Amino acid sequence: GINTKGSGYKQFLREKQFYEMNSSAISGQSEAKRWETYITKKLANLKKPEYQPATNWISMGPNSIDSFAGRMTSHAFDPSDPEMIWAGSSTGGIWRSLNGGNYWEAMTSELPSMTVSDLEINPNNRNIILCGTGNDRFLSITLGPGVGVLKSTDRGLTWNHTNFNYQLSQNVSVSKILWKPGSADSVYMAASNGIWLSTDSGDNWQQLLSGRASSILIDNNNTGNLY
Repeated sequence: GINTKGSGYKQFLREKQFYEMNSSAISGQSEAKRWETYITKKLANLKKPEYQPATNWISMGPNSIDSFAGRMTSHAFDPSDPEMIWAGSSTGGIWRSLNGGNYWEAMTSELPSMTVSDLEINPNNRNIILCGTGNDRFLSITLGPGVGVLKSTDRGLTWNHTNFNYQLSQNVSVSKILWKPGSADSVYMAASNGIWLSTDSGDNWQQLLSGRASSILIDNNNTGNLY
């Protein structure tokens, strides 16, 4: 039955509850009304003597928070140009800003997957960018798997498959991509099917650990230690 162990029914109920809680919290309110409420609360906090904000935030869009399409999953900053920012969206592909975030242009309107999980620029070569695809929330009712890892060698103008290449029906998602400090070509990856290593800047991948991995970290004092 649907309530038996391993059926995925409990995961479905968690997703359903999460969606209903957030949906009911904003139902009946316009975008302008929600923004007005935010400003009112912000001004009230500013009157408190102990409140000393470190910075001021403004909305850069998208201007609808009722849709999952606006969720940004990853940001990458060009190592040579502080004005160039990359952003990955859960269902909107890859975007680039050349002026510090004031204007954005879509860079991946024809990708096989618009579900971007992570963007990482080679710190030693700004032309090389790796893009992980897919969403690693098990049996999600809102998002889905990806097509593996994509690579650009011309600063995001064109993208190609690496050998970490899957069909959507295979349900593989990338969670985190991490360039190895001090190395020009080595990069690690955590994915729904294990921990992987590439020694040629992401073209080819070999599995180091099986199972499901949601993140990976490197000890900067000893790059041989992975967590």
